Amino acid sequence: MYFLTAVNLKEDNRAWWLVLEPAFNVTSRYNHFLRFTMLDRKIIWANFDINTTPA
Repeated sequence: MYFLTAVNLKEDNRAWWLVLEPAFNVTSRYNHFLRFTMLDRKIIWANFDINTTPA
């Protein structure tokens, strides 16, 4: 399970920066906060592979 850690609406009022933090008891291949940018409800940037499910 991941928790929503931060939300930031950018000045253009269209882009969002979102950060998710893993719970301590979550087994995952990611050992960092998951960050991504949404623009018009589509993810346009992420620091993880959005096409695979974490193990």
